[in-house]
Amino acid sequence: MNKNTRKELLRWALIALIALVLYLTGLHVPVIGFLQRGLLATGLIRPAVELPVNGSHTTFPQVNLDIQLESADGQVLNMKQFQGKVLFINLWATWCPPCLAEMPNLNHLYNDLSDEDIQFLMIATDQDFSKATDFVHQKGYHFPIYRIHHDWPKALDSSTLPTTFVIDKQGRIVLDHRGMAQYNTKKFKAFLLGLN
Repeated sequence: MNKNTRKELLRWALIALIALVLYLTGLHVPVIGFLQRGLLATGLIRPAVELPVNGSHTTFPQVNLDIQLESADGQVLNMKQFQGKVLFINLWATWCPPCLAEMPNLNHLYNDLSDEDIQFLMIATDQDFSKATDFVHQKGYHFPIYRIHHDWPKALDSSTLPTTFVIDKQGRIVLDHRGMAQYNTKKFKAFLLGLN
């Protein structure tokens, strides 16, 4: 075995060791999320969010908002209390790198629109809800988080994380996006504000 081959094998062994350590310690999720967030921030990848065409809202399905959620402080609430508001619903988990990647821009979106009549419902799907609450607190995100307490409808079910739904004031699902995206854009803000 020549010197260059040994160097190459050593380099690959080191990469494999780093990957194994990250995986065994659970740090691979935030590292992958950080890398994906960097790609979103640089614009190298721009996951498209297909916005509905004006006037097409009447073709979207209605959703029953008789859904119980639990807030980070343990309060159980019914989503019916948000009827008549635009709802931005994001399903996410702390073990999902794309979810973590889009969190900073979702926090900016929330901060920019917090004075508007838009209700943000960041719904953590972690089995241990305290992991989600600790994560949001540690990162200093301002949006409220919830977990599903009871009666989650099929219309809002997804096997993909993250998934984002926007429900208009009439209770119609006007946006259903699977996967991460850059939501804190002028175009998306105009879309949300146009629903008010």
